[in-house]
Amino acid sequence: MTTLHDIIARVAPSDSRVLILGENGTGKELVARAIHEKSLRSTRPFIKVNSAAIPKDLIESEFFGHEKGAFTGAVTSRVGVFEQAQGGTLFLDEVGDLSLGAQAKLLRVLSANEIHRVGGNRPIPIDVRIIAASNKYIPGRGDQVLRDDLYHRLAVVQITVPPLRARRDEIPRLVTEFLPCPLIGVSDAAMKLLMEYDWPGNVRELQNAIEHACIMCDTTIRPEHLPQRVVTGVVDAPLEAPVDTLDALTRRYIDRVLIYTRGDQGAACRILGIHPTTLYRRTRRNRQASLGGSPTGDK
Repeated sequence: MTTLHDIIARVAPSDSRVLILGENGTGKELVARAIHEKSLRSTRPFIKVNSAAIPKDLIESEFFGHEKGAFTGAVTSRVGVFEQAQGGTLFLDEVGDLSLGAQAKLLRVLSANEIHRVGGNRPIPIDVRIIAASNKYIPGRGDQVLRDDLYHRLAVVQITVPPLRARRDEIPRLVTEFLPCPLIGVSDAAMKLLMEYDWPGNVRELQNAIEHACIMCDTTIRPEHLPQRVVTGVVDAPLEAPVDTLDALTRRYIDRVLIYTRGDQGAACRILGIHPTTLYRRTRRNRQASLGGSPTGDK
């Protein structure tokens, strides 16, 4: 992350195009905004386009605008995102979701630095810095989603944002930023769980988990206030993947809770929401299972 911050500081003052790669939720848009805000274009517009959300037949109109009467329903002229970002930065999020035809149109614009509105007959010069992002493109992979020529146009500087599981030391700072007020604290046990979880949804999932915990707690976030997947470490698996039995998952969950309560069964019962007698029966079955006996021998 230190290297990432250094790259942002170095690339921001230039007008070079940037391609940001990373998993969903890693903060690619935050990187793009940081580059814009540190650039000489910071007082000009920052326009974000979610490439995956634009219907295929509206790509040209969305990107380049259209003239009145260009097609049925075009009752007025419309300015596209390239013109909206004039003098500033255009952030093309998930650019790999554009069709190959749309990528070809984008490539022509990047080559000529001018656009034509749909239904227009005059070129419009553009002065826009392009920052693109993708969660799919991996250079050299056979199923790449970006045309090679477009990739080389966009990736003058390529930045890869690491997943949250690769930068766990940032989790406490992010948790503090996501807390709605300084009056809410986080217990050591809850923070330990947050640090150990793999965060497949990255920063976005962490933010949602903290919002969930703040709703559930009063003034201190404890393990019982966190989403269950964070406490158990179990993430939903694809349907076709093999999964543990319910008994195995239950045993793992109980064992994990007892570890974090340091064997305090009363505290464990409050977290689990079960009666102490039920916990006793469950832990007895767990011991039998670990010794190779029948976990169902206790009736």
